[in-house]
Amino acid sequence: MHCIIDVMDEKATSIRLEKPGEDAFEFFITKKGKLECHQVKRQRSGRGRWTLSALEDKQVQVLSDFWKSLSNPEVICVFVSTQDADELGELAQRARGAASWTEFERDFLNKTLLGHFNTLRKKWENCSEIAAFEALKRVKVVTFGEDVLVETVENRIAALVEGDLKKIRIELAELALEKIHCELTTHDIWHYLLQERGYRRRQWGKDPHVLAAVESTNNIYVSSLTEQRAIGGNIIPRDEAQAAFEQLITQKKQSILAVGEAGVGKSGVMLQVLEKLHNQGVPVLAFRIDRLEAMPLPDKLGEQLGLPGSPAIVLANIAQSRDCVLVIDQLDAVSFASGRNPQFFDCIFEIIKQAQAHPNIRLLLACRKFDLDNDNRLKRLIDEKNGVAKAIVINRLPHSTVRDVVTKLGLETTRLTEKQLNLLSIPLHLSLLAEIAEDSTVNAVLFQTAKELYDQFWSKKQGKLRERLGCSVQWTQVIDRLCDYMSSQQQQSLSAPESVVDEFADDARAMASEHILTWENKRISFFHESFFDYAFARRFASRGQELLTFLRSSEQHLFRRAQVRQILIHQREEDFDGYLQNLRELLNSLDIRFHLKKVIIALLATFNNPQEEEWEIIKELMCSQNPLSKEVWVILNTSIHWFQLLDSLGIIEQWLRDESKSHVDKTVTLLSFMQKQLSDRVAELLEPFVGTSERWLQRFVKLTSFAEFGTGRRFFDLFLRLVDIGILDSQTDDGNIQRDFWSLIYNLPKQNSEWSCEAIGHFLNRRLNISLKSKNPNPFEEKYGVFPYSAYYKEAISESASNAPQAFIENVLPFMLQVMDLTAFRQVNPPWQDAVWWFRIYGDDYGIDNLLLKNMEAALSNLAVQDPEEFTMITEQHLRYSNFETIQYLLVRAYTANGEKFANEAIDYLCEQPLRLETGGDLCRSAVIGNEPYWATQLLLKSITPHSSKEKLSKLEDIILNYYTEFEKTAKGFICRGEAQLLLLEAIDSSRRSELATRRLQEWRRKFPDTKGIEILQENEPPDSLEASLVKSPIPQDATDKMSDKQWLQAIAHYDYGDLGTLFQRTGKLIGGAHQLSSNLENQVKKQPLRFASLIWKIPDNANSSYFDAILTGIAEVSTDVETALQVCQRCHQLPNRPCGRSIAWLFNKLSKLQWSEEAFEILIWYALNDPNPQEESWRTNNSGNIVSFGINSTRGAAVSAIAKRCCKQIAKLIFADKSRTVYFQRYLEQIIQDPSISVKCCAAEALTAVLNYDHDLAV
Repeated sequence: MHCIIDVMDEKATSIRLEKPGEDAFEFFITKKGKLECHQVKRQRSGRGRWTLSALEDKQVQVLSDFWKSLSNPEVICVFVSTQDADELGELAQRARGAASWTEFERDFLNKTLLGHFNTLRKKWENCSEIAAFEALKRVKVVTFGEDVLVETVENRIAALVEGDLKKIRIELAELALEKIHCELTTHDIWHYLLQERGYRRRQWGKDPHVLAAVESTNNIYVSSLTEQRAIGGNIIPRDEAQAAFEQLITQKKQSILAVGEAGVGKSGVMLQVLEKLHNQGVPVLAFRIDRLEAMPLPDKLGEQLGLPGSPAIVLANIAQSRDCVLVIDQLDAVSFASGRNPQFFDCIFEIIKQAQAHPNIRLLLACRKFDLDNDNRLKRLIDEKNGVAKAIVINRLPHSTVRDVVTKLGLETTRLTEKQLNLLSIPLHLSLLAEIAEDSTVNAVLFQTAKELYDQFWSKKQGKLRERLGCSVQWTQVIDRLCDYMSSQQQQSLSAPESVVDEFADDARAMASEHILTWENKRISFFHESFFDYAFARRFASRGQELLTFLRSSEQHLFRRAQVRQILIHQREEDFDGYLQNLRELLNSLDIRFHLKKVIIALLATFNNPQEEEWEIIKELMCSQNPLSKEVWVILNTSIHWFQLLDSLGIIEQWLRDESKSHVDKTVTLLSFMQKQLSDRVAELLEPFVGTSERWLQRFVKLTSFAEFGTGRRFFDLFLRLVDIGILDSQTDDGNIQRDFWSLIYNLPKQNSEWSCEAIGHFLNRRLNISLKSKNPNPFEEKYGVFPYSAYYKEAISESASNAPQAFIENVLPFMLQVMDLTAFRQVNPPWQDAVWWFRIYGDDYGIDNLLLKNMEAALSNLAVQDPEEFTMITEQHLRYSNFETIQYLLVRAYTANGEKFANEAIDYLCEQPLRLETGGDLCRSAVIGNEPYWATQLLLKSITPHSSKEKLSKLEDIILNYYTEFEKTAKGFICRGEAQLLLLEAIDSSRRSELATRRLQEWRRKFPDTKGIEILQENEPPDSLEASLVKSPIPQDATDKMSDKQWLQAIAHYDYGDLGTLFQRTGKLIGGAHQLSSNLENQVKKQPLRFASLIWKIPDNANSSYFDAILTGIAEVSTDVETALQVCQRCHQLPNRPCGRSIAWLFNKLSKLQWSEEAFEILIWYALNDPNPQEESWRTNNSGNIVSFGINSTRGAAVSAIAKRCCKQIAKLIFADKSRTVYFQRYLEQIIQDPSISVKCCAAEALTAVLNYDHDLAV
């Protein structure tokens, strides 16, 4: 229905329900040239929300359906449900907000969303990151409760059609059901409603009376603000107004809630925004709640404003789908915290919901911060997930602006204290000062509080009226009459009929001329709500009234909350002892309603100078039985000033040692709230409890889960201590997300990269200690799980190393050196490789071990450029004289980064040990493949040779010209002799290469014309060739499909080699040999088994055994007769040295159901007894110690396993048919169990288990 209304409102072109043959989507909408595919899930996912896992399982395939459709760039996929798919929705929303994949990855994928993004990629066929990002931009998630959806649909109908909304909605649903599978256009739907059902379009936008009413409403709102906008005749432009305006009209088109403390200028900001909207021609409807009487329904409120219906519906209709803004000011007037009529909120919220139903309407709301903080209904308006608006905080004026205004008022700004500047940074207070400063006889800067400003304003205005009129006005009488009326009526609107001041009408008009009062529609109000609060509290005290008596004398309705609050504020400054007495009585009296006590507690939380006497009163409320106990804890958890008071009294320390564990827990929670602002003091309080008990361990885990570690050094040191002693060894869970070390420090690199490097170093050392306790020197071995998987380590490590390279080196390099020392292969001469970094991977997917290496390389390189002196010091201490090959690699890479500075030093380093020339990748050390073993050295030579001294360069050339790899010195490697020199000589700056080196280089180029040199490498980057790839068959699969028998025999004869090394050297491409071609042959055998069972007899005995294995394996995979299978086995069994034993055993194993003869078994028995494989017990060091696995993968073991397979089904039949056959099997089994190989004996046990089923005594 919602989408049908889009079509009616011409926001979409057409809609089609349930395409025939379409199962993935319920309906399709054509909108702005795009096709929107909507999938609707009403049922619950079973988890309260649609996680990514719930969107793709055995029953639900939402994600895969989306992925298929999103392959078309003109398609948008929409998921609609009563439950939120928040993980998918958040990713999609952020993807649309990012300008590029780079920006999305850098700025939009936080630690939680990164994990979700990777999960989504897996669901989307392991697609690339960029593909997932581009697809996400065309994914939308819409969440609607059914009741809310019905309400939204009817609100949208109300703006378009006159009539019974429910009836119209039902008839539109009937149309959709009648036209299923059909495409409905805008014309189709309106023709049905207007012609067939007889409804009328709503067209208020063409009604002059309605347009005049809207203009009048706006004028009344603007006029109420105009008098407040200027301070001393000057208008102060507010940055917040521009920010709100941009949010309302830019592409984001975000609704706004302007929030700020009382008097900070919210209404002035609203007026500036309205002016900007008016200049842009944006339709607006604006009103303020505090001037209205409470109404139960939006339509009734519209009537009060002179409108024909609800403000939201009227605006939606007259805007005619144009972007427009509904302004609702003074939301605090309906708050639970201090509002005069909180029940009125329901009507206002209904208007807000009506506005939400229309995508073209933006909301501009305004509310006081105090009310927003203390009313959950208002808080929900800006909820990050389900809110309707984004909060824009209206800040106090900067001190520079305050000084400028004060100077224009003719006052000396040098006399203003910091406290006064803070007070005047509230525009209302600054405007009061401007009024006071008009009287040059008054010392306008003799104030310290807001009350004192109001006191001066009060006196100044009375004096000005007296001077102007020549007599005193009945000032207090007018104010008392108005305050008493407003208090007694307890109405939403703080106004009174003009008849209330009939006795003092002239005085009241005189006060209005001085802008103390405002007249509107024969009703009188004070110029600002805060002045009513001040006047009421002042006159309350002047008339000697008692607060407790006042509250007990009438119903303690919600209206009284603002009065109680203001009276206490006034009394706290005027009469502190009386204030304390009232405070104690109000909080402890049983006949004072709870909502008033909550307001008092909330007021206490706002004081920035709480006193010990106040604490003595509220501490009595903290017993668990008192319902106000929770509210007192709220004060403490939210106010740094209250915490500091209690801390100064020694109370926090007492609580931490309290006998009540629950009380200690609450105190630790309090410290958690304070940690961000007072981190070092929190650390000081907690340090004595580290390692004292299991309960304290859990408290520290919880505390660190929400801590900011960059806020103070002492707390950070406490965190390091916790890491070191293992308190954070296990991942913790706060109920929503698992928090490991990497997620805890996720933001630290942005706040303090040096500290994050320090934390990483401590964590790595802790994990190494854990590994060593398990007698495992390599902490990165996955089977030990020393480093649990985390989605967040990549960003933390990379940002830390990039932002603070020296700190990263100082904290991480010692750990890496220790791991190298523990895992080094010292069986050969240095430089020693280690078990962790001997094989280096390049690309985007790193384990933490490779990521550490990559970032250590970057950190050293950056330091070599940014601080060469510090780099030299580190080199001398840790790198230059190291015997580890990984350090050699790191130093070569770092020298490369600043070749001009370190040219001579780098040459000395290479020449000290010529083996260092072979620095780069580690693929195929026994034979050079491409540039990989030398690429790092090549780049180093390219970087340093233009800058080195002539003597050093000559020394380097001599070393290279006499350099040959160990492989090149062998007979087999003679064909490659000189290729290493070619790669190294080419890297030397050609303009500085000696004549001898140049001649040698030309010689090697002629020998190796296909070898690629330095030109394929980018500046200081590893070669792209360092990646895994499959070695392909020399004859493609599609070509082998067409080969004749003759061609197969020719190919088998030609590709008879199994070593691809030499061919690779010649061509520079990975071209396979017999092994790869035999794989294609196996596929052909499976298609034509009889053909190749015959062809096998034509293959010469000296052919590569891979081809015989391929035919055996192919025959084993298809159904064939026993005669054909036996003939193939016999042919292969006749080969010299009998190389096909394992494949023969595999054939018997796969075809175990055939009726094999004893002749066939004799072949199998031969391999079980005589094949040389296995020759040694390699299971002791390989195959993770799995004896059976190694046995089955040996020839004798495989043959025995095949015998076991046969015994299970056939031996019993053979024995039952002829008992003499028992002797036949018995003698072979007796020999097999005497096999010297333990792994083969394990396979024999399988055979004996089969015999056990038929002859227990024989088996035993």
